[in-house]
Amino acid sequence: MRDFEGEIIMRSPDDSRQHVVINYSKSWKLVEEARGINPYAVRKDLGTDYRFWNEFHSNFYATAILTSKKTKIIKM
Repeated sequence: MRDFEGEIIMRSPDDSRQHVVINYSKSWKLVEEARGINPYAVRKDLGTDYRFWNEFHSNFYATAILTSKKTKIIKM
């Protein structure tokens, strides 16, 4: 494994298309409903950040993971 000596910056997704941001950190019921939909049934949304398949993935990352005090994202 290589040693990474650069700085790791956690940042929100860089979306090129405007979409409604839903705060999934407040309502797990919304998360369960959104996860019940198969994201691979439709083509990948190219307007969202390249790391995510659709708006739900982008919104969940930005609102539930990055803003959590108990986040499991660590420097590797």
